[in-house]
Amino acid sequence: TISAAPVSRHLGTVKGWRCKRLEIAIALRKQGWTYAKIADHLFMTPKTIMRDISVLQSNLTAARNTNFTQTININN
Repeated sequence: TISAAPVSRHLGTVKGWRCKRLEIAIALRKQGWTYAKIADHLFMTPKTIMRDISVLQSNLTAARNTNFTQTININN
């Protein structure tokens, strides 16, 4: 049967495609790719890649800070 979910020919179903795209972009960036080359490869703009990576890093930092604060409060 054919799925009713919209499908990107590059990254699968729409659900989860942004996470997959971000994981690919981060991996390519770690390999030394420029934002422009990653954007061409993933059919997006360099600004979107920079924004997505910076938002992810901000969220990870906030999560670490929250966990650290909770640990301190538990120990007091």
